[in-house]
Amino acid sequence: MGIFSTKTCDLPSDALLLKYRAQNYTDCFAVQVAGDHDLAAFVAAFYSTWLFKAERFVLAHIAKAPATDAQAVALGRAESDQFSVWRTETRSQAQLLMCPRDETTRSWFMVDAKDRASTTLYFGSALIMRNRPRDAEKLTLKIVIALHRFYSRALLACAAAKLKRTLNP
Repeated sequence: MGIFSTKTCDLPSDALLLKYRAQNYTDCFAVQVAGDHDLAAFVAAFYSTWLFKAERFVLAHIAKAPATDAQAVALGRAESDQFSVWRTETRSQAQLLMCPRDETTRSWFMVDAKDRASTTLYFGSALIMRNRPRDAEKLTLKIVIALHRFYSRALLACAAAKLKRTLNP
């Protein structure tokens, strides 16, 4: 599973992230994975990929917010509502919306297993726009968003690959 297996898509009509779409930047990416995967498996896989572990390392040292694979599993299973700098904002059986300490972004996860043969994994974000960016900030914002989109797709691809490996170890 590579980054190009992920697709940019519209937020599903029942997405918990929809409430942030107006007045904020939101995105949504999806990838299809063989097998029947639940939200707990997706969240645990996402936060324990090699790529996200690099982010965890940075957060542990800069934000003093370490996190472990076991905590990712607990978050996925709804046994915890915290992970590193994030806390659960809203959760349903198939979705999880996370909010960081500074409340400047949101991270959203969703699984859709229409049949037991495959699952669609969704990952999206919201960048909370407290003020309209000034003209001088618009180019910087465009660059940050472009990098964020690439990183989000890479994270989703890594999580999908990890889930795929659980079916074919």
